[in-house]
Amino acid sequence: MHHVLPTLVVSQPDAMRATALKLLDGQSTATLLRRIDSTKNATALLSRIDCIFSDIDGTLTQEGATVLPPRSIDYFGLLRNVGVSVTLVSGKPYEEILPLMQSLPAGLGVSAIYEKGAFRLDMDSDGTWLTTYVLDDHDLERAAAELRRRMPDLWADLRAAHAKDRISFGWAGSGKHRSLLSIDVFAGDVPADYMQLTGADRDKLKLKNTTLLAALETEIREFIDAHYPNWGVIHLGNANFEITPPGIEKDIAVQQTPEFQKARGVLVIGDSGNDRKMLALRRHDKVAAALVLHNEAMAELTEAVDFITVGLANPYPLFDCLLAAKLSQN
Repeated sequence: MHHVLPTLVVSQPDAMRATALKLLDGQSTATLLRRIDSTKNATALLSRIDCIFSDIDGTLTQEGATVLPPRSIDYFGLLRNVGVSVTLVSGKPYEEILPLMQSLPAGLGVSAIYEKGAFRLDMDSDGTWLTTYVLDDHDLERAAAELRRRMPDLWADLRAAHAKDRISFGWAGSGKHRSLLSIDVFAGDVPADYMQLTGADRDKLKLKNTTLLAALETEIREFIDAHYPNWGVIHLGNANFEITPPGIEKDIAVQQTPEFQKARGVLVIGDSGNDRKMLALRRHDKVAAALVLHNEAMAELTEAVDFITVGLANPYPLFDCLLAAKLSQN
């Protein structure tokens, strides 16, 4: 593995989108796009980074992966060796985040924030994974459980209202969230074994009609507004809707960590609208934000970040640049 500074395509902020889309179209996966900003020296910021907060699906792994890629794990070790800690940040529940964390070697020091910041997972000194509350509390869990019980009635109403479209609903992922709800929308009837399907096998069953998905988002939001004021509804893409209580957000959880609070420099990395608020931490002088761009629909995020890499689960040009910046200090 060679850690040389990758080619940098330097662009003014207003050209980030066009340049990034050109790289995406050309599948330029070895290139790091860097933003010039008069208020922030990106290279200097990279050299003082001492912690990373990274999304998982699409950013580090394929959607629905149950283990972390060996290449990512290798980089985590190299980053640790130059004084950079890694914390994974995900909307996944415990049942989905634990296998990913168990794929890490003991002693690597990687932690996880899951369910969008409701909980944190760390390995203790004897190798046991321990969960702690971050943004969640028992009242929120009870409210989420109540809403979960009500969702099948809403799904039935929506199916009836859109009978000609033959849609159906199911829980996203493993369906084990405790503090938020995540649902998938399918074209046609939900297969009996859909909970066992992951990644592309489940994706091919999902609704692709963007106009209908937008209408469903509005209808779901109207129901939530009527019964659970202040809860949020967001279409994460790929016919997946997330319903979240107030106060559960990745950026809030990240800022509460000792890693963030003690850091000289912080790097946040994401790939989708679900990471928007975390990427917005760029407003802090010590924070740099990076987008892993693999979906043209997420091009709207390009002008709000310092760095862009292209390709599904491809943060590696950025990691190379960070390692080079850190090693240049020695």
